[in-house]
Amino acid sequence: MESDELSDEEYIAGVQRIREGNEDSALSSFLKVISKRKKAPNSHLHVGRIYLDRHDDSIYAIYHFREYLSQTENTKEAAVVKQLINTAKKKFIRSLPGHHCELDTHVELVEIAKHLREENVALKRKLREVQEKYSQFEPGPKKNALTPVAQKSITSTSPVKHIVRVGDTLSKISQKYYGTSAYWKKIFEVNQEAIPFPNALTVGQELIIP
Repeated sequence: MESDELSDEEYIAGVQRIREGNEDSALSSFLKVISKRKKAPNSHLHVGRIYLDRHDDSIYAIYHFREYLSQTENTKEAAVVKQLINTAKKKFIRSLPGHHCELDTHVELVEIAKHLREENVALKRKLREVQEKYSQFEPGPKKNALTPVAQKSITSTSPVKHIVRVGDTLSKISQKYYGTSAYWKKIFEVNQEAIPFPNALTVGQELIIP
């Protein structure tokens, strides 16, 4: 139930971190709520806004906005969320190579809709994987502890390389290697010759993790 989500400790912590201006930490809290609950519309809404406003990640934003719409009957808020989805679509179109102005033609919208459907399927599959892993978690390392890969990237003299997979974003890659999405811009700057735009990742592409 929605009331269960609102009383979840991670959800409460996420709202508080937004008030404090710590949106990256809030994002982590809301994603934890989503991973352990089948219905978490408010968390999806917060995550969508953070991806859209802070990380400029239209694909992830649209996915979470759509999850919100599918999980709630709040028609008043739904109208606002639908407008946010349209805004995210336009931002994504402008981020594509060669699209530097307002181009809302039918052909382009059909193209972006196809791409979004593919990304949506990949994201749903990834979410299921996270939910399955979450159910197996036992109390372990501290929340801020870096992953083994992140430790390697910091201590090793050789750069770590990452192969882009379906559903990857710079924020997501940063989370994997550093334990936080805050270093996405650093990864982008190092690999800017290969990825001219933050959303221009290509499956199979090799990135250097600084």
